[in-house]
This record gives sequence, C-alpha cells and structure tokens, in this order.
Amino acid sequence: MKQNKFPPGWDEKSVQRVIEYYENQTEDEAVAEDENRLHDESVTWREIPNDAKSYCKRGISYYNKRQYDKAITDYNEAIKLKPDYAEAYSNRAKAYVNIVDFDKAIEDYTKVIELNPKAVDAYYSRGKLYVEGNEYEKAIADYSMAINLILSMQMRPVIALHFTMNKGSMTKQLRDLARKLNSDRMMPRPIMNVEKYM
Repeated sequence: MKQNKFPPGWDEKSVQRVIEYYENQTEDEAVAEDENRLHDESVTWREIPNDAKSYCKRGISYYNKRQYDKAITDYNEAIKLKPDYAEAYSNRAKAYVNIVDFDKAIEDYTKVIELNPKAVDAYYSRGKLYVEGNEYEKAIADYSMAINLILSMQMRPVIALHFTMNKGSMTKQLRDLARKLNSDRMMPRPIMNVEKYM
C-alpha cells in the first residue's frame, strides 16, 4: 500500500499549483507579498533573510522600487554579515546617490575600490561625484584610472563594452576638467589618445 507523502488535504495537483504560483511571481509581487505577510497578525512565522546575499537581493528589489531607505537598511545588514561584500557597498553607494548623500556614496565607492582595485564602475561613479563636489583633480584621477583599466583589457568584455560605448563622454569630461584646473595643462598622453585604443 502506497503511503501519501503530502499533508492532509493536499495532493500532487495542489502542490504543483503552489509551485507554479511562486515560479510565475514577479519580483515586485514577491516583495509585496512579503511586506503584507510581515504585518499580518495571523501569520505565526516570518521568513527573514539570514545571509548577506539575501539581504543584498532584497535591497536591490527595494532600490528598483525607489525605496532607497529600505534598500540602504538591507545593504547595511548584508555588510554587517559580510564586511568584504563589494556588491553591497556598490549598491548602497547608488542608493546614497539617489538620496543625494554624496559623501556616504564616495565612502562606499572607496570601499569597493579597496576590496576590488579593478572596479571600473566604482572609479567612474566616484569620479562623477567628485565633479559634483568640484574636486576636479580627484575626478581626473578616478576617470584616468577607469580608462587605464579599460585599456588594460583585464576586465570582462561586457564591462569593457559598456565603458567603450561611453568613452567619448568620459574623455570629454576629463578634458573639460583639465581645462577647469589649468587651461595650459596638457592631459596625460594615454587619455589624449584613448579613442584610438577603444
């Protein structure tokens, strides 16, 4: 006699319906359901992220919904659990930019660079923030580093393609910044000729 492995009132079809429901659920629907569940008094258990990756993933979901404070809270938790989690720092920096806390964003991009010295996006993004703060020499240093990393070809092709497509903008920004600092100053040779390498 075959024993039923499902709880009382359940069969294979009902289990399959539940699985299909969750597999077809969008990320926004999943977050909304989780939010509702947190405030539902009838629910006796709550699933709370317990690892850095889960907090970071939920933070991304909040970020995409423009709930930057909630995203930052989740990135903070991810970083507490895994202090060397560069992705969480990078994501938190982007959230800080959206709430116009550029100093904290710069701190986080600096940490990303400390953890991964080849993080082109961190150099580029931090450089943009330095421009906002009129710190042109720091911006030039970061943009130059981003370009040099791109030119080194020691990065993933997708990242190289992204920055290659934006190279004109980056090199123009570098030239404009140099002019602001000193109109007689010549840009370093690799930056002046970056177009022919890309």
